[in-house]
Amino acid sequence: MRSVVSAILTGEEERTLDELASRFDVSRSTILRDMDGVEGWFKNHGLTVVRHQKRGIRLCANEMQRRLVMVDFCREEVGLSPLSWSHIATAEAEVEAAGLFGLLDRHDFIDAIDALDRQTEVEGEELTDDSFIMVSYYLAIMRVRIARGCFVGADDCRLPARSMQTAGELLERMLRQGDSRLWETLDDAARTSEQHVLAAVLDASGRAQLRDYPVGELAVRVYGALITAMSAHFGFDFTIEHELMAALKNHIDAMLARNEIGIGYGELAPLEVTERFRDAAEICRAVIDRYCDQVGLHISDAELSYIVLYFAAALERFNTAPEMDRSLRVVLVCGANIATVAFLERALKRTFPALRIVRSISASQLRECDCADFDVILTTVAIDRVLPRPIIRVSPMLTRLDVRRIGAFLHDRNGGFERPDPVSDILEIVEGASEIQDAEELRSRLQRYFDKAGMTHGNLEPENECHPHEDVLPSLADSVPRRFVRAHIQAPNWESAVRLATGPMLQAGAMTEEYLQGIFDLSRRYQQFGVICPGLCMPHANADPDNELSLSLVTFERPFDVDMGQEHRVPIKVMFVIAPVDGSRHSRIVDELITLCDSFPKFVDDLAAAESSDELYRSFLRACARLEG
Repeated sequence: MRSVVSAILTGEEERTLDELASRFDVSRSTILRDMDGVEGWFKNHGLTVVRHQKRGIRLCANEMQRRLVMVDFCREEVGLSPLSWSHIATAEAEVEAAGLFGLLDRHDFIDAIDALDRQTEVEGEELTDDSFIMVSYYLAIMRVRIARGCFVGADDCRLPARSMQTAGELLERMLRQGDSRLWETLDDAARTSEQHVLAAVLDASGRAQLRDYPVGELAVRVYGALITAMSAHFGFDFTIEHELMAALKNHIDAMLARNEIGIGYGELAPLEVTERFRDAAEICRAVIDRYCDQVGLHISDAELSYIVLYFAAALERFNTAPEMDRSLRVVLVCGANIATVAFLERALKRTFPALRIVRSISASQLRECDCADFDVILTTVAIDRVLPRPIIRVSPMLTRLDVRRIGAFLHDRNGGFERPDPVSDILEIVEGASEIQDAEELRSRLQRYFDKAGMTHGNLEPENECHPHEDVLPSLADSVPRRFVRAHIQAPNWESAVRLATGPMLQAGAMTEEYLQGIFDLSRRYQQFGVICPGLCMPHANADPDNELSLSLVTFERPFDVDMGQEHRVPIKVMFVIAPVDGSRHSRIVDELITLCDSFPKFVDDLAAAESSDELYRSFLRACARLEG
């Protein structure tokens, strides 16, 4: 059925049923049976297919309607663009997916992704993930067929197109990638035809409306853009400063959440930082404005200086220890789809430039890899074997949860936690008792033995399953003990609420009196009440190593207002109080709480509606489970 739909969309519908049967090498009865499904598919997409005894099959649609439905088909068929199939020069009558991929390699998709990224940067807009994938496929296939001397015809450019100028620039950019002579092979007529069709593809592509994103998703994009821009300008990979960058990401989350409800920091930030690091401040301002202007937010200079402060601290560290190499060696594992690797590489380079991608392979090729050559596996497919390396399952475009999982692993790896290496331990023992003729050969053989047995670092017994390192940092659900959860307590104001919420923590020794006093000091000096979103706050102070990392959760019989200054009053009906022990171990907790508020608009109301402490705790755990699921 898919082949028939593809043939109709690419303009081959003027065929009788017998001709279609011959084309696809099937019986006439098979074509008749499939036609019912074909007609249903087009009906679901708002178009009609008409059968005629002599004239064959005809699609009732104008050119624009046809192109729009082509885009739907591309998305449903995992991005393979039928718009390009009929223009690939092959000896076979039908271009199968395998044959199509035989003409392409990963570099075609990397070039397409790079060209599209650069063009959207110039245009100042972003495509939706689905559209980005679809247009990248089209660009890669377009260049291959042009290189083979196949061009779109005049019939392919009959439709009006709004994106002609953008399409022209993107066409030239793509064809000049790698070999600029390819652009010169096109005459004016061919360029115009190609430009028209590419413009139609762009017109049918969805634009990402940043105002529709939850704050957390917007924060991820701002964070990634800042890291990319600053790393490119200064020539340093800022992501290797994991603690600073994790704190920066949390700060951006909180900053955007506060500004969305009209709460700013005031003029409390160290503004002299922006004077000392003026170029960094200019880059940060340009990136933040590019995103925030689209959603109607303005970030003050005082707030901006806090962002610059993180990069300033990282630059100082780079200057004192420039020789440190803390890059992480990564193997990417994907299915047979070579484009998936390219999309994943793009997402990783934008969000985690510190990762060093050493190989991109399929799951079957993983069996032949020497695990000593890499530190972690990022995979888009299930891996059905135990390996002596961490495995993190991700989406090719990296979701917010993927970013958090990778970030948690990076933090743990560079935070001093080190697993014993059995190979090194054995070598040390053998060298102490005998003379080794070839230490490298012995190491290689030992490593292969452990890999084959599925033995992990720190555990010489085979494991039943391999867990990704997403659980190294404490999760939100694990950090809220049932004994610290109370529903419908009565508190007339914020300070009373904090005292009631922290009472059980103080009694259990999970929080120090000094830390509690620090919460009140910050609120009095800076009006810092820990408001995360309307209805919910998480008071906190500077970390205290004598705390036990934990949170309390309370709801109130009646909401009370928090005066944020500048005529901003926020009603509070749910409160988490966190007791951190250092500057980073709670980063995942804060990230998950903000994500819950972003992802589930009823999260706060659901907690506030709980009738008892038990019901409140169950509601909280259900929300956490939804986030992970």
